Amino acid sequence: GNSSRGGLPEGAAGGDHAEGGDHAGGGKVEGGDQRKGARGEGTKRKVALLLAYNGAQYQGLQKNPNAVTVEETLADAIHQAGGISDANHGDLQKVWWSRAGRTDKGVHAVGQIISLKLLLRDEDDADHLQRTTDRINARLEGHAIRVLGLVRATNAFCAHTMCSSRQYEYLLPTYCLRREEGSGVTDEKPLNDSELSCLKASLAQLQGTHSFHNFTDLKTTCHDKSATRYMIDLKAGEQVVLNGRWYVQLLFHGQSFMLHQIRKMTAMVALVSQSGAHHALTKALAAPRVRPIPRAPSSALTLHHALYATYERRKPPDRDS
Repeated sequence: GNSSRGGLPEGAAGGDHAEGGDHAGGGKVEGGDQRKGARGEGTKRKVALLLAYNGAQYQGLQKNPNAVTVEETLADAIHQAGGISDANHGDLQKVWWSRAGRTDKGVHAVGQIISLKLLLRDEDDADHLQRTTDRINARLEGHAIRVLGLVRATNAFCAHTMCSSRQYEYLLPTYCLRREEGSGVTDEKPLNDSELSCLKASLAQLQGTHSFHNFTDLKTTCHDKSATRYMIDLKAGEQVVLNGRWYVQLLFHGQSFMLHQIRKMTAMVALVSQSGAHHALTKALAAPRVRPIPRAPSSALTLHHALYATYERRKPPDRDS
């Protein structure tokens, strides 16, 4: 369908794939203990971390066996900084770890949110929270990961389930949106008004509530309710020059995204712009199955913001997150 109403349709899943979100803990998030760590390590308190990383060095965000991941590197640094006890180190469920968006291999972030129960000695002291942040970042020296901020959160806060929407940016070379010249070589120049209008029209077709079963892995079918996602706002941003090459920002704001969804939407928009075949987008959204859509490279995709509209309205006034 092409509904523009807010919220996921009845029965649709939330952000449970690589570009959506995920929760490492099991069971209910509410409640939980406030027990002190061993040897006077401090008290476990729920916090939210604002995280940035360059995904090129990592095999994705989520911790996986025999893989260098953002989460494993970060969790090790937090443990070394005294934020996770020896007894809980290595098992993210024990510290109620959750992330707003589970990014793929090579995908970057400047606004990732991680929630966990962190060992704090003086949790109400802002200077102590800053010192804790500094200790974690000191252990991340040499890694392409930085904690940009750390705040106390309510005990029930979960970075995944309470995330109302996510905003991503894809930085696409403008030549990818232009038909090849006779020589097969495209010019390095910004999009003209006609090309920009074509791009905006393609993005508008993807906006709203649709089944994106053709924009994820081939195991997902048109009958899977989890494939129905609500795209809040898809638009073309600024055109910029980097190292002599023109790029256009593609901005994706949705409640949640499926595995590879943004990269496949980007590739499809580029193919439509090159060919002028706008009906191909309509078919990809409506047909039970189309020819597999390629994925745009992960290196140009960045998670910019994880938004918590409902939590911000309901949080107690003494919580900063």
